Amino acid sequence: MPKISKEHAKHLLQEMRAKDTGETTHFSVVDARGMAVSVTASINAYFGAREANAKLGFLYNSYMHEFKTGQPHHPFALRPRAMPYSSMSPTIVAREGKPYLALGSPGSSRIISTVAQVIQLWIDTKMGIQQAVAAPRVHVVPKNKLYLESQRLAPDLLARLKQQGYRLSTPRTDLARGGLNPYFGGVHAVAFEQGHWVGAADPRRDGRVIVVELQH
Repeated sequence: MPKISKEHAKHLLQEMRAKDTGETTHFSVVDARGMAVSVTASINAYFGAREANAKLGFLYNSYMHEFKTGQPHHPFALRPRAMPYSSMSPTIVAREGKPYLALGSPGSSRIISTVAQVIQLWIDTKMGIQQAVAAPRVHVVPKNKLYLESQRLAPDLLARLKQQGYRLSTPRTDLARGGLNPYFGGVHAVAFEQGHWVGAADPRRDGRVIVVELQH
């Protein structure tokens, strides 16, 4: 294996400035028969546990740090066979056993609110799935703090929210593009609309919609 000096290694490290992308991803798939799959995968922190399988090359996750230690009666206490806390919410919406919507998102604690908002818009307002995925988002945290995409919301709405006692905040504006903020996740969805399946990728992140046609 070739060796390099520590000075050269430091120089190379300075050149390696990858953008923070998070370590969670999601994909939704529906086949020609309408069988749906919704998968969210995560290794939690950046580079997970920072340990990789030597033979297979994948990184181990770091979800062990989500457990509470020293508090044996806590719901998230570290114990055998316990599942660590997670906001991951891969979701399939069905009616009478038939899938009509598959979706999910990365985004840490914002995942649940993000998925819920897309479902609500798609079902209650009859909004198309791509429009629902791209719609402005909000996320409520304790003490009446409301994270939102303020650039995409009407000033009178923001004023009413303040009057109701909410403390408004727009996080990570350095990552936003055109008011679309990746802080609020990156939904990937497939929905049954007007007799056929339609895919949607969140413009906040770098997802894509792909249709694969198999030749028999």
